[in-house]
Amino acid sequence: MSFATRSFVKLAVSTIIVFLALASTFFSCSVRAYTSDEATSKIAEADSKVKQAFAAVSDATEAGANVSSLALRLSEAGGLLAKANVVFRSGDYDNATLLAEQSISLVDGVVQEAGNFKTMAESERLSRLGWAALLASVSLSLLFVVSLFGWRFVKNRYFKSVLEMKPEEVAGN
Repeated sequence: MSFATRSFVKLAVSTIIVFLALASTFFSCSVRAYTSDEATSKIAEADSKVKQAFAAVSDATEAGANVSSLALRLSEAGGLLAKANVVFRSGDYDNATLLAEQSISLVDGVVQEAGNFKTMAESERLSRLGWAALLASVSLSLLFVVSLFGWRFVKNRYFKSVLEMKPEEVAGN
């Protein structure tokens, strides 16, 4: 065997070993069994996060924000949390924990997004209020100017008609 062939074989074998080592880390699944306490704490954490998200979405709704997408995510998270509770009661702590984690991942960011929606809704409301105040001011100013010109027109017409009147003579005096 020549030197080039031996080098190629060594390189090929070392490449295969490195590839198999990396592949085994990517394709290995870690199996973990959760205890009742771990499942309980994960479900309690999910419940707390869903409640916080619900409160934030409710505040955003009161501010006038369109939170339909957040409400949908919150509904799905609540459904997963309910399934986690049912599965927990049946004694399947692994699936209960996984469902609670899925619920947490669904509501992550909902509080922040609801806050952003609330802020946008409040700023839009203030903008609409400003435009309404401006429009009311312009309308009242226009009404005042039109009324002033209207009064002058009516007053001049009245004086003209009074000045053109001829006095009546009363008979018998």
